[in-house]
Amino acid sequence: MINKNIINIKNKIIFIINKIRTIPRNKKENLYKFNFIESSHLDSMELLKFNIILEKKFKIKIVDFDTSKKKYQTINGLASVILKKLNR
Repeated sequence: MINKNIINIKNKIIFIINKIRTIPRNKKENLYKFNFIESSHLDSMELLKFNIILEKKFKIKIVDFDTSKKKYQTINGLASVILKKLNR
């Protein structure tokens, strides 16, 4: 069940990122490891929008502590952060 949930969360994250700004084709090979922060894929305004959409979609609260984690920067890591919040 958890495996299915994490895949569903990852797919939703990918959809949201692509909705804001399309992920480049050369990043799609290692999509789950794609670091959308360090690569500057999303700028600061887009990150704010991204966080708001994540909060609404998953009915969670994202705080500064979450966004400062290295995990937050990749789809894999962010999915695990979201799953942990959903299981509280």
